[in-house]
Amino acid sequence: MASIKEIINRNILLSKTKFFYLNNYKDKSVKILDIGVQNNSIKQAKTFFVKSKYYGLDIEKFFSDRDMSLMEDFFQVDLEAGSLEFLDDDFDIVIINHVLEHVNNGINVVDTLAKKIKKGGSMYIEYPNINSLSDTQSWRYHFHYDSTHKKIYFLEDIVNILMKNGFNILSSGKVDTKIKSIFLIPRIFMQLF
Repeated sequence: MASIKEIINRNILLSKTKFFYLNNYKDKSVKILDIGVQNNSIKQAKTFFVKSKYYGLDIEKFFSDRDMSLMEDFFQVDLEAGSLEFLDDDFDIVIINHVLEHVNNGINVVDTLAKKIKKGGSMYIEYPNINSLSDTQSWRYHFHYDSTHKKIYFLEDIVNILMKNGFNILSSGKVDTKIKSIFLIPRIFMQLF
């Protein structure tokens, strides 16, 4: 039985956008692949998805050994230079949170990762959209605020590659400010075409 503190933590995390959209997985045994692992994302995911097996992938290790101990495995991969073909193709959830803007081959990354999700699984993607180039209200979200940002991706390009892989878009829109786009893309049982 969950303690009061665990329940409170899970409810607080529900307000975080990705957890809100992935709420239907909360009490299930799920296999999660988090692309672009950062401090706290591991602990947050393991708090919310109590029964999860959590795998992380990033260009380098940006988190503590304690966080590493919460993972089943960590894969150190440069998304622009390395292959993702070694990954299993049975993930329930793939999270790509503020990663695509850091690579020039984001469409290829999404295409490859879409094939790593089992039927009935979901993908959550969040990234700065085209409005972040001209935003003057929220300087911290301006695309050029981060010198490691390389490319803006258009919603249509990402949706097209996901639909080609048999996904159905459940939700897309803006988060917090007008410059972030979000998708929750659950796997469907048949091709859309």
